[in-house]
Formats: sequence, C-alpha cells, structure tokens
Amino acid sequence: MTHRNRAAVVAGLVLLFTFLVAPRPARAQGDTGDETGNEYRLTLFPSHRITDTVTGFAYLGYVWNPDKQYRTYYLGWPAATYAPRRWVQIWGGVVGLYTDNQASADKLEVRPFGGVKLFLPNHLKWNIYNFTRYEYRAIQDRATHDWIGSSRVRSRFGVEFPLTSRERAWQPKTF
Repeated sequence: MTHRNRAAVVAGLVLLFTFLVAPRPARAQGDTGDETGNEYRLTLFPSHRITDTVTGFAYLGYVWNPDKQYRTYYLGWPAATYAPRRWVQIWGGVVGLYTDNQASADKLEVRPFGGVKLFLPNHLKWNIYNFTRYEYRAIQDRATHDWIGSSRVRSRFGVEFPLTSRERAWQPKTF
C-alpha cells in the first residue's frame, strides 16, 4: 500500500469514526429549551495565500434571531491554515463575538481555536471533509462584567462540489 493510499484510508477511518461516534442532537449554542428559533446569518470569509502551504483568513459575520431577540457580530482575526498535504489542514485563530440581546444582558465573547480538517480523497473532485476543532470560550456578561470560561470540541462534516465539469473543477472563473 502506498503512502498516499494509507493516508486516504486513515482519513476515511477518522471520518467514519467521527461520524459514528460524535453525533448528538443539534441545539443552538447555549440553548436550554426545546425551541431554537429562526436564525439568519451573513458570513464573509476573506482569505489570502501567504505561502504554498499557509493561508491567512478573517471571519466576518452577522447573526439575527428575531424569535430569541438577539443580534451577534463576529470578527475572527488573526487566523491561518497550514496545509502540509492535500488531505489535511491545520487551522488556528481567534474569533471575537458581541451579542446584542434585547431580553437579557449583552455578551462579549473571545474564542481562541485550533483544529484539523481532514479531506477524503476521491476521483469526483469533491471536497468531502471533517473539520474538528477545540475552542475555549471566554464570555463576559456586559451587565455584571463577570467572565466565565468553558471548553468545547466541535465537529463538522461537509461536502463541497463544483458546478462544472470534472476537467474544469475548482479552476478560476468556474462555479
């Protein structure tokens, strides 16, 4: 078995293991009730290649939940990814959030994070991946100015596919 095939098998097993073991009921962050409400998001993810293996990025976001009466503003910076191989990326950075609550105290949050994004190699030229990351959440209640901290591990599975032929997949000026 070649090194490349071994890497594909390991990435596939990690994806399968995480898919079978990690799922839990989906809930909004911090939600303790059964109703999560409607949430509307706008996210910008500007990035810039620094070297062939390192990319810097920022995370700009806005979330509005009219049911729970809050708005959250995101700013993630500095942040970077390191891709030593085509099938793995190492991510790290800091995300800051400000939540404007209409029914309770506003919150300020700082989330340093680090994680690994594993891709499942395939001939379809689809990006099939698992992105697992650790986050430390430092949250300040803006009414009392008290800070609380917690840790969490998040896991996201995803599939990205081009809307063009395989020959032109992921090329500039294509979908």
